[in-house]
Amino acid sequence: MCREFIIVNDAQEIHLLLGLPRRSIPVPMASAILLLLSEIPEWVPYVAAVVAIVAVIWGISAYYERKRSEALSGVASQMGFAFSAKDEGQAPHLQTALFQKGHGKEFRNIMTGSANSLPAVLFDYKFTVGSGRYSHTYKQTVAAFSKSGLQLPVFEIRQRGLWLKIFTGKGMRFDSHPEFARKMYVRCSDEVRGQNVFTPALHSFIDQIDPGKKWRFEGEGSTLIVYRSEKKVKPPDFRSFLDETSSLATQFFTQGNCK
Repeated sequence: MCREFIIVNDAQEIHLLLGLPRRSIPVPMASAILLLLSEIPEWVPYVAAVVAIVAVIWGISAYYERKRSEALSGVASQMGFAFSAKDEGQAPHLQTALFQKGHGKEFRNIMTGSANSLPAVLFDYKFTVGSGRYSHTYKQTVAAFSKSGLQLPVFEIRQRGLWLKIFTGKGMRFDSHPEFARKMYVRCSDEVRGQNVFTPALHSFIDQIDPGKKWRFEGEGSTLIVYRSEKKVKPPDFRSFLDETSSLATQFFTQGNCK
């Protein structure tokens, strides 16, 4: 009688746990289920909770990515640009500093068109450095402009942060404009060619750019990219982003010896 009493209570407990009508689970099956539940390791619920949280975060991220793509598709149409949510070969795959960093690299929301008589590509780009709890993902909107007949060396120009201000020996030096090298970090795959490309006129032009915006210039071959690290442009601001970056690119090509 005692054994039968336990089985009945087990069935009732299973009904309550699963929210099922009474007597919908046979008594032997209820006992087997309870036995299996009692043998589940204590860590399993914690792992399940972590998996559930990750799934929720991924779902929210995917939702906002989809909404951003929808908004940018409309913006591209208004600007007269073609649009693709995923990269199908439109984005420039260069060997410059931005594209050599990290892992998990991804191009999204690629717009192709022209600005200031230059072929232009606008896109979101992200990459991750580190792993696990020590990882960090960098997301930015990038503008790329091309000019036929150019053969730029691989280079980057950006403001010196604290680390590069301390170690001032890093980067190219320019005898004609020594102050420029103290403020800007310049790295070039061919420094002899770089000395010709980065003319005094180009130094003066870059000196006049608002330092608060921290624009970065990188280039290779016939392509120049302009962006701000970790700055994703909001959909309503894409037109002004295009106007500003195309103006910067035009001046860069004009003031530098980019032929």
